[in-house]
Amino acid sequence: MTRAFTTRFGFLSLVGAAAAIAATSSGPQPTLPGPPAGSDRPVRVLIGSVPREMPLAQKGAWQLIDASGNMVAKDTTTERWSLSRDGRRLRVIQAEAAITPWIEGPLTLQLADGVEATWQKKGYRGTLTYVGNDSALLVVNRVDVEEYLRSVVPLEIGGRLTSDHAAVEAQAVAARSFTYTKMIANSARDFDVRATDADQVYAGTSAETFWGDLAVAATAGWVLSYRGQVVTAPYHSACGGTTALPSEVWRGGRDGYLRSVSDTSATTGRPWCDLSPRVNWERRLSVQDLAGAITSYASTYAKVPEGAASSVRGVRVDGTSSTGRVKAIVFETAAGDVTVGGTDVRYVLRQVGGAILPTSAFTVETERGEAGDLLGVVVRGRGNGHGVGMCQWGAIARARAGDDFRAILKAYYPGASLIRAP
Repeated sequence: MTRAFTTRFGFLSLVGAAAAIAATSSGPQPTLPGPPAGSDRPVRVLIGSVPREMPLAQKGAWQLIDASGNMVAKDTTTERWSLSRDGRRLRVIQAEAAITPWIEGPLTLQLADGVEATWQKKGYRGTLTYVGNDSALLVVNRVDVEEYLRSVVPLEIGGRLTSDHAAVEAQAVAARSFTYTKMIANSARDFDVRATDADQVYAGTSAETFWGDLAVAATAGWVLSYRGQVVTAPYHSACGGTTALPSEVWRGGRDGYLRSVSDTSATTGRPWCDLSPRVNWERRLSVQDLAGAITSYASTYAKVPEGAASSVRGVRVDGTSSTGRVKAIVFETAAGDVTVGGTDVRYVLRQVGGAILPTSAFTVETERGEAGDLLGVVVRGRGNGHGVGMCQWGAIARARAGDDFRAILKAYYPGASLIRAP
């Protein structure tokens, strides 16, 4: 669990930050496209799914509303009530008997005021909407953006100290910007974001913290923009000293507001994110691990000659970028070389079933036996995450050194502007 710090100093600091933002926002603000701040357009978060049928498990009185606003079922308890799916059609079941005909479109659960919706024993603000598609019955939490961020921010940046509050505020702005871009891009889809690290980690009210709540409140409605558009504002755990270019991580990725920046302190001469417990890492892979990596993963990203997996002779790095990221790795085999490029190396050079490499900034050292036969390799790297945008541990260190959240955001998104969402 994350710890909440309730010091008077922290509260005044964050309230002061909100006032400082307001003081610098005089004059007309640019108009941004997309959903407005607040509850006018809730964010739709995919929090779960089942193949075909699910029980309702809520406290107290409830009712289900169809897409036209009509009530289709209600009760004072959810005991023995469930939903079933047939493609996009849904129907309500009680005690194994159908209560409604098949209904086209989603059904929304409404509860009494102040009662949290529940899914997998977690509480959620807003409402739950059940959506059928061709493969699953989806559970979608429709929730105000600011309330959504109250759960996201502490989960993404962790439990923090009083001295870290500016980094938490910067995280709130980055997460809000990411959320709005997803809402704009996915408006025609059944949900905007997933509640996992595929988008942003979200766990309802159980994850909310004092510091997270204050950071969201102090920066409410503020987003990053570039040329009149809200930007994605990616972030990661630790850059290792230099942030990456989007083109090093995402195919064709080029964004004018995202640049590679040196993340080195002028005072210490060391990377700001050096305080991260995982900034340096090491992985050992046996020759059997390498064979498994070729068999299980390499064919997804590269051409693999027949017999390559059983005849691995070595692994080498084939070039590094200006930010120290590996451009490609080459598996040397008796059947021919297997070359994997770009950030794909993180997904290939690993044990079968094991975690991907923390980052693509690494070196490879070969280990051989007395007869020169390959025993395995040692992979050593710096940093954790894709490396693009805000370095979270760097932001924490900058906050402890006295930077406010605006200075932190400017350091990591040098081409972006901090403005109010409409």
